[in-house]
Amino acid sequence: MQTKQMNKFRVVETRICPTCNNTFDADKNLTHCPVDSSLLCPVNAGYTGQTVAGWNILDLIGEGSSGRVYKAQHGSSAAVAAIKFLKLNLQSDPTAVKRFQQEALAIKELSNASITALFDFGIMDDGTPYLIMEFVEGQTLQTILEQQGALSDDSIRTMFIQAAEAMDDAHSRGILHRDLKPGNIIVDSKKNVKILDFGLAKFCDTEIAASVTRTGLHLGTPAYMSPEQCTGGDLDNRSDIYSLGCVIYECLTGKQIFDTDKAVAFYHKHAFEDPIAPSKHFGKSSHVSTKSFKQLEELIMACLQKHPDDRVQSMGELADGLKGKQIRVRHKRQLMKLGPRRLTLAALIAGVLIGACFLLIQNNPPLQSSKPLAFTPPHAVTTSKTQRQFFAPRGLFLLINMEESAQTGFKDGSSIYRESDENNLREAMNSAAARECFTAWHDWYANIFAYLRANHGTAAPQNVRMKINVVVDRGGQVSANTEWSDPVSDAASQAFIDEFLASVQKLDGSALMRFPSSATDSVSFEIFLGPNSELKVEQSNQALR
Repeated sequence: MQTKQMNKFRVVETRICPTCNNTFDADKNLTHCPVDSSLLCPVNAGYTGQTVAGWNILDLIGEGSSGRVYKAQHGSSAAVAAIKFLKLNLQSDPTAVKRFQQEALAIKELSNASITALFDFGIMDDGTPYLIMEFVEGQTLQTILEQQGALSDDSIRTMFIQAAEAMDDAHSRGILHRDLKPGNIIVDSKKNVKILDFGLAKFCDTEIAASVTRTGLHLGTPAYMSPEQCTGGDLDNRSDIYSLGCVIYECLTGKQIFDTDKAVAFYHKHAFEDPIAPSKHFGKSSHVSTKSFKQLEELIMACLQKHPDDRVQSMGELADGLKGKQIRVRHKRQLMKLGPRRLTLAALIAGVLIGACFLLIQNNPPLQSSKPLAFTPPHAVTTSKTQRQFFAPRGLFLLINMEESAQTGFKDGSSIYRESDENNLREAMNSAAARECFTAWHDWYANIFAYLRANHGTAAPQNVRMKINVVVDRGGQVSANTEWSDPVSDAASQAFIDEFLASVQKLDGSALMRFPSSATDSVSFEIFLGPNSELKVEQSNQALR
């Protein structure tokens, strides 16, 4: 069979570090990056020039986090298609494979001119899943925005009437997209729209949805995620409406809904901050006073309400609004005006009421889950060029509390606190410098947590309990000692302890240990291993400044 010819081309030419992006030759037999100890990812040699199910693969036309897309031509005709292959490093991940299969099932269920059609789905002899889809000429909306900036009202209405009607069709069949963004919308020269990438699609009330979707897990692209996505809530069609509202907002203003480039900041802002009205981006420009602009602005803001009940309720209603029809403006509930200091998290409220003075700033709200959650670190490693001297208000201290266990999943209770002068704490928290400093240090600890997790931190035997004190100096030198450890009698537990301690020592001198602040001399934190595969990183008294 022709597909069997692919086996000899499935060679790993290089391995890449997801943290520092350095590449290494496969013949060096490295599994971890020698610079920062991150697990290396294999890079596939590619499929150009090969044949799959009668399609001759021509060129690589795109690549995302989960797959590579090639242009292909059918051997017996002039027909062209796009073939998407699941990346090699994800083929051993059952969840990634299920999501790939789910994309095929979602597209197969749909027959809409504005959604890419599926021709075939299969698995090659070497185990690589693939999708053969309609090839679409045109540019992604992301490329158009990068080249042109803000688009005209008429262009926006023409394109998004099609997108809304297509998604209304998907919703009517019980399919949510969950990753609507400019990069997943293609526009041709006649402004015809195609929606791509249903890889995160959710089938409402089906077993496959439950098998690949875990409560509290962040799925999607941070700049376009709904508040309920950011906080791990239940999703319905109105989550897609919020996401599409973010895309329309960007097309109208040329700017993303919130001015930040950090995922954790997007989560916070989507959940608790109101976006600036599009008209505010244009100053005194005359076109913002036109009836068309005002109606479009009102429609966008109706899509962007925090509570799903306050939004436009269906994609069909959104399409009608884009056609100029009047939509019902819903009452915006007072709950939507609450700031981050009034998070409706019982533990946080209780802490405030008893005077603990904790405040969550630009951070994931603590997640509750009945299963372990996948945790994605920031990955951004500090360099000498990116180090800063932060001038946050004095008297602020960092509280880091990141933990994960087999029972509760990943939880992050990190915040800032002040030991004295509590009345001025709220004012101090409004300081942009304090927020920036907190975020930088939070990301630093998140990278350490992710490293420890990758090095067996969540695979501890049930009887292992220990606490490790770690001190890091400005040069990235690490000193670690075991404060206490329960005695173990079995060889497997002792081997785990030795291996885990060795992984901590590997942090010594690595790029992960470079401080975000050039003014900091040393930091200390604690690592705790406990029953039920518990891993915890804590720091309770580091001065923020």
